[in-house]
Amino acid sequence: MDIVGSLSFPLNEGESDKIYLNKVILTDDNDLERLNIHVDVVNYKRKCTKINFTNTKSQDVIKTPVCYIDNTSNVKTTPLLVKCDPKFKKLKLSLLVKYSTGNKSLVIVKTKGKDQNLSSINQYLLSKEYNKPEIEVSQINYSDLPLEANVSDFQRIIVNDGFDSQVINDDILNVFLLQTDGTRYTHLFDFKVWIDKLETAEKLQINTQMEDKPLVDQLVDLQISDYRNAFNFILDDGPEFRQALSKYEQRIPSVQKNIAILIDELKTTENSLKRLQSSRSKIIEIINNLSKLNPILPKFNFRKEFSEKFEDIYKSFEVELKYVLSNTFNKKTLDKIKSVSTFDDEHNNELTTIKKNFENQSKDYYNWMKKFLSNDKEKPESKLLTKRKNFELSKFDYLNYLSNFLNNQYMNELFENLFKFIGNDDDEFNSHYKIYLTVLLKFNAEKFKLRQMIEACKTNDELTNIIKDNNLTIKPNFDVNDDKVVTTDNVNLIFSPIEAPTSPEFNEANSTYEKSGILYALGGKGKQGWHKEWVVVKDGELREYSDWRTGNAPINKPIPIALTSIKPLLNEKRQHCFEIITPNQKFVFQAMNELEKNNWIKVLSNARHMTNTSNLEDTSKVTKSKKLHLKLDRHTVPNSSNSGVLSPTSVKSFNLITKDYLKQVRLIPESDNHICADCNSTEEVEWISMNFLNILCINCSSCHRNMGSHVSKVKSLRLDNFENESEVLLNYVNNKLHNQYLEETSSVDKSKLNTHEQRLAYIKDKYIHKEFIVKSNDLNVVLIKSVQKIDINEVIQTVSCGADCNLNLQILKNKTDHQNISLFEYSLRKYIEIENKDKKYFIISEFLLLNGIKITKVDKDLDLTPEAFKYWEEKFNKFL
Repeated sequence: MDIVGSLSFPLNEGESDKIYLNKVILTDDNDLERLNIHVDVVNYKRKCTKINFTNTKSQDVIKTPVCYIDNTSNVKTTPLLVKCDPKFKKLKLSLLVKYSTGNKSLVIVKTKGKDQNLSSINQYLLSKEYNKPEIEVSQINYSDLPLEANVSDFQRIIVNDGFDSQVINDDILNVFLLQTDGTRYTHLFDFKVWIDKLETAEKLQINTQMEDKPLVDQLVDLQISDYRNAFNFILDDGPEFRQALSKYEQRIPSVQKNIAILIDELKTTENSLKRLQSSRSKIIEIINNLSKLNPILPKFNFRKEFSEKFEDIYKSFEVELKYVLSNTFNKKTLDKIKSVSTFDDEHNNELTTIKKNFENQSKDYYNWMKKFLSNDKEKPESKLLTKRKNFELSKFDYLNYLSNFLNNQYMNELFENLFKFIGNDDDEFNSHYKIYLTVLLKFNAEKFKLRQMIEACKTNDELTNIIKDNNLTIKPNFDVNDDKVVTTDNVNLIFSPIEAPTSPEFNEANSTYEKSGILYALGGKGKQGWHKEWVVVKDGELREYSDWRTGNAPINKPIPIALTSIKPLLNEKRQHCFEIITPNQKFVFQAMNELEKNNWIKVLSNARHMTNTSNLEDTSKVTKSKKLHLKLDRHTVPNSSNSGVLSPTSVKSFNLITKDYLKQVRLIPESDNHICADCNSTEEVEWISMNFLNILCINCSSCHRNMGSHVSKVKSLRLDNFENESEVLLNYVNNKLHNQYLEETSSVDKSKLNTHEQRLAYIKDKYIHKEFIVKSNDLNVVLIKSVQKIDINEVIQTVSCGADCNLNLQILKNKTDHQNISLFEYSLRKYIEIENKDKKYFIISEFLLLNGIKITKVDKDLDLTPEAFKYWEEKFNKFL
């Protein structure tokens, strides 16, 4: 136990035996770093047992010393208090809670000062007048807690709350947790920590300025992705496009000012050079006159030697400077830059004209689209294409005009001269400058080509694709060229189409799980009718923003996609609609066209299956008018599998798994399913790899997702549903059994897998490279025999060890003829029958499909049961 920790965290508990404090977590706004205060039972009393800092992303312990301060409370149960940085203003309480009935609520009270006591808090709450800024109150009903009614043990929930560090700093933060039935308040526990002094606005401003100080330029090898990010030209309307316009608009005065100053300074330098030449002659003349007055110096040849030496110094400098002024800072070039960037006549201001055209086209297009989408049957596609083209071209012209302030012919000519000026004598200028100038030329050529492509579009779908995906759009991360260092030989890759594998497995692994764009929402912005919004799908959540130009002003709380269903919607009056259905609400959206609608549905469907449970944890600050959000961590959990007899058609199996998948899987005897199969962690072990049938912790599940779903298909045992064959397969989850062959030769010390990179490398070796498996040459033979016998565990082992699922085999069709069929078609002859269930379950076929077996169209000539044909047809349609 941490002795200092126990002496610095005063925990005062009430009488309740239903709720206990397990851990206090203090974190910053972005939840990047956490201060963790662990609580456990010591000598029949709950005390602080450990205090540490952790990196939230990697879960690594940060070796930052914990600081303490003297406890100056009037009534103090500890001599010290934990000192906390005011940036850690998000408060998480990990609680152990037993289910209970009744109309009760939990109340969290946060106060400042050493004199706060339970009696004054009770009086304040009973008054119902929450008007003190130094006291914050949050409340949630017991009925809203996601507690399992049939679980008698304690269940862990994490309550997300916070406090105002502008109010509570340089003082004690008191946290009280109470329970109320509406008439009285029962004390559950309270604790104290010290919140350090908040930096002043002036000091913060100084620090910010220091952080913004530009770094010294360093020569680095730039990758393809660096140039793509620097030279992108995103036209898809929304916050990113509008921010790009704003960024360029803000640069214009700076460009104009700096060019004007540069020209003035160069004129000053030129005049100074002339004065310098005149001064040189005068200095030599004066020295000569002085030397003549000396009877000895003329005999030393002093005047000649001084004049030559002095002129050499000046001439060397004058020649260099004249060359720079006439060639590097060419007057014609600078005059052209000035003419491009200076607007003397407002009536002939080209920028104003182009900007006005863009704004008018934008207003006209969206007004027209609103009417078009309400009844597009009466408006032809050709009219829409014309409107869209005009709008897209106005966007292009305005963005291009703005970007050309720093990327025009004359500005590029100036920098080319500067590059030559600093180049080596034996080289016109260094290769990285050559590459940069080549990229500039190609970038401008690609912009010209993009405008031509927009003008030449024949359909709206073609225009949609060009705007969203062209050679100037930032490429996806899975482009195999992204990390290549740019050379003069591969510079063409920067603006070339992406180069990536085209296999179905790769496409599945790199499916898109994020998207943003403009949608019309029914009842959008909390108003009746259809309203334009900015919608973002990211990190497994959908967020709506009323200001589509900036992506600000969130409309409601994020929608966790894992808990929704998504489907297209046929609306009599509106086209291109889809709906998102949550357990409590339905959301209806309309895309700009059918292609966009399908793209949204696809991304939402992908994101639904890739959601991390941490996304369901709302870290926003909670006030008394808002309910707290909780994260339930069920610690409860399956039955063992059964092997078949020699060459059966089917085998009898156990009962189907109940809906508490996590509890059932953990109850499988001698399975170690409560321990992560990859790192041996026992915390948050509630994720499953469906094609290896191993149970994982949340950190290892993240590594499995990193490998791609073509390698490991990860699902949540708490959040996802399992139906039919996939539900029956859960009975065969067995970490201990499967690791006997997956890690047979491993000597890796799992306790040293501390970082995400170490963990990922080990998991790739285990599942992709199969480094720890004893190699066998007869895996395919064993696989066929195990399917024949319906030996599920042996099927799992052989496939996990690398057997080929896409085998073909020969079976006897009649007494004389043989028939060639695939292993999948043969597996459809084998099924499981569940007790008390009148249904056949093709779990071997399901497992083979999970591991990438290819299926063809249903062949009715095969000798299969009607149930097998139905299963085959359903799977073929799903994977088509």
